Amino acid sequence: MKIRFALFALAPAVAMAGGPFDGTWKTQPDSVQISGKPLVYELKDGMYQCRSCAPPYSVKADGADQKIAAHSYYDTVAVRVVDTHTVEITSKLAGKVIQSGTAAVSPDGSP
Repeated sequence: MKIRFALFALAPAVAMAGGPFDGTWKTQPDSVQISGKPLVYELKDGMYQCRSCAPPYSVKADGADQKIAAHSYYDTVAVRVVDTHTVEITSKLAGKVIQSGTAAVSPDGSP
C-alpha cells in the first residue's frame, strides 16, 4: 500500500516534466565519427545554400525567417552573417526553435 501511495504522489511531477530530449545538447567533437557524403554549404552574394540538405534549399542571409518547403523537421530557416568567417543558422517548426548553431571557416579557408 505504501508503494502505491508513493507512485501516486510522484505521478504529477512525472506528468509535468519535459520530454526526455528537452534541454541543451552539446557535442563532443573528439567522439564524432564522420562517414558518408560531406555536408555542402555556400554563402555567396547574400544567399545561403544548403546543397547537401534533402531537398536542397537557398535562403537570403539577412537574419529573418525564410520559408522552406518540403522539409518535415523545420519550415523556416534564418541565416545571419556574424562576420566574414561565421554564420548563425536557426531552424524553426511552427515558430518553435528546433535547431540553432553557428558554422565557421578558418581565415585561410581550410576546414
